[in-house]
Amino acid sequence: MLLKGLTGKLSKIAASVILSRVVALAKIEENDWNLNIARYVQTAEDEVEIDVAAEVKVLKDLIQQRDKAEQKMMKFLQNLGYDSSDG
Repeated sequence: MLLKGLTGKLSKIAASVILSRVVALAKIEENDWNLNIARYVQTAEDEVEIDVAAEVKVLKDLIQQRDKAEQKMMKFLQNLGYDSSDG
């Protein structure tokens, strides 16, 4: 009974790690005893879906904020006697 409890807990721990998985011996035999990790475990992380339209809006908003800050900076420079056309 103790052994069964321990193996159950170990199975849960092993299954929670991305590069490990508890596999039945029958499954390994079914795969001709091939122990290649990719055969039993998905090693790639799931791709995150990106809402491109929302990200473009965020980008446009950031560009607008940057442009406002740049205009403010240029006014400060002009007030200090620096002409923006001097290069």
